[in-house]
Amino acid sequence: PVTLPPVLKNARMGVWAAILLVFFWLLSTTRVPMQRCDDFYVYVGAKSIITGQGFSDISRPDKPPLLKYPPLRSLVQVPFLPLLKENIRPLRYVAIGFFCLGLVVLHPVLRRHLTHRQTLFVILAMGFNPATARVANFEGNAGLTFLLWILTYRMTDRFAEKSEKPENPWVAGAILGGLLTLCFYCHRMAFSLIPVVLLFLYFRKQEKLAGITGLITLICCVPWLWRSWHYSGHWISPEYEWEITTRIEES
Repeated sequence: PVTLPPVLKNARMGVWAAILLVFFWLLSTTRVPMQRCDDFYVYVGAKSIITGQGFSDISRPDKPPLLKYPPLRSLVQVPFLPLLKENIRPLRYVAIGFFCLGLVVLHPVLRRHLTHRQTLFVILAMGFNPATARVANFEGNAGLTFLLWILTYRMTDRFAEKSEKPENPWVAGAILGGLLTLCFYCHRMAFSLIPVVLLFLYFRKQEKLAGITGLITLICCVPWLWRSWHYSGHWISPEYEWEITTRIEES
């Protein structure tokens, strides 16, 4: 590989920094309404935590526990709500910040398979895509979800690419298990990501690492699964299971 002079390296870093700043500015100035009810319930969950009412739907008189929406995105909002009072629109800046960090993590992932120019094109296409503003620029913090999923992919690929097994599979398993747990507590769709990661490790001859990762992930996710079962008799949530069943029947 060609080694770039320090001046060119600094110039390249300046270009990427400028791109991220432009993305942040464009996304923060784009007016996008809150996306259905998801953003609202993330905010309600954070509000219920702050007011000492647990993690519940305080928008309803009976204040039932929130089961469809895991608590991580609400917990991330908790430090900011006392500063924002009733104006929740600035929460978008938190989501956009996480999204831009996700692009930073995505860069070395793409560079493993693409040239510098191709990587630049892909990231520019993502940042200037109207769908990106729709997904990343709302108060429910999809930017955090994006960052965690990219981190999980990068670390999984890093551990699985080694010709020899990791020197300490428990450390590698703790890292992957921790990331999968964060994904699970960030978005309910992570229950489909977990088996994919474990099967990928297994078929890459990392059986021990797959077992350790699965065990740690299961132990960390049990509190939320038990909570859902305790209140509703469903491991995930009755609302989400109904939603999946309905979509399958309609397809």
